[in-house]
Amino acid sequence: MSETDPSSARSAVLLVDDQEANRVGMMAALEGLGRPIIAAQSGEEALACLEREAIALILLDVQMPGLDGFQTLMKVREQKRWADIPVVFMSPIHHDPEQVARGFAMGAVDYIAQPFNADFLIPKLRALVSWQHQSEQLRAEAEELAREKATRAERERVLGIVSHDLRSPLATIRTGADYLLASGLTPPQRTVAHRIQRNADRMARLIDDLLDFTRLLRGALSIRPKVSCFANLIVEVIDDLRQVSARPIELAVQTQASGPVDSDRLAQAVANLVLNAIQHSQANARVSVVLRESSDGFELSVWNEGEMKATDQEAIFKPFHRGDGSSGLGLGLFISREIARAHGGDLTVSSSRGAGTTFCLSIPNPGRAGA
Repeated sequence: MSETDPSSARSAVLLVDDQEANRVGMMAALEGLGRPIIAAQSGEEALACLEREAIALILLDVQMPGLDGFQTLMKVREQKRWADIPVVFMSPIHHDPEQVARGFAMGAVDYIAQPFNADFLIPKLRALVSWQHQSEQLRAEAEELAREKATRAERERVLGIVSHDLRSPLATIRTGADYLLASGLTPPQRTVAHRIQRNADRMARLIDDLLDFTRLLRGALSIRPKVSCFANLIVEVIDDLRQVSARPIELAVQTQASGPVDSDRLAQAVANLVLNAIQHSQANARVSVVLRESSDGFELSVWNEGEMKATDQEAIFKPFHRGDGSSGLGLGLFISREIARAHGGDLTVSSSRGAGTTFCLSIPNPGRAGA
């Protein structure tokens, strides 16, 4: 087992494989992660490592003498303090549907086929380790906020933000991973792999946004704009949402304009609006999304046939406001409006009986001013 300083092991990767040749090859490949690597040659040794070290990610061989991978994972998940550690299985029988289903049912986040493709593997593991590292930062921020506010409610709200805003991209990642595991890397699966990568990056940015939420009480939301095609961005978001929702989402794109926006945060706002429209409409009712140009930029409208109470229209953008039937904490629309305002735009709502409810997100585009 490699020697590591306890403080640096907070971001360490635990590699568990009974074959020395596999361990040596994997450790050489994993150097590209830039993280401490701890090697164990059995399930029993892996559990001992977890007792001593703070592990960010476990790479676990399925077939081992003594405790095999499944038995080891079961013991890991029995411990509450280890419950959130991502576990990735390694197996030469990667394509066995029963093995794959059993692994996911027990809480594994992915499978790696042996022999592995390092060019494909390392970016995926880097995203998982980065997510774990940023999650630790988020927990530290939450603890500091709790001390400042001296209230348990603030800690619960920050944790609630995490579950609210990571639900959609995490569901997309899981759907894409399941598809990749179904067969070899065919062209359609490469498309899914790109989607996984895109949403993993978005997930990391969302965590940063959650940290920014705690700072909104002291100032405006920061953005990092760059010139992007509005239509391409909206199409990507709606396509991702269609993968995780059985509800019909209609999309009409009436402009191919480009402009300076923070693509990740704008995608977050759009996803919040569409998911809100789905939640507050009848089963199988359609949701309509329209992107159009305005005199000074562009407007995105999200419509459903439901009617919103007048009192809700006045309060809907307040943090932690929950409308009738809402299952969330009432943060999505507040965050979406702050994203729009950080771009110099706004988010408004109109609703009436017969006309339904429309949220309109407007963002100015300097390139359109005076056109």
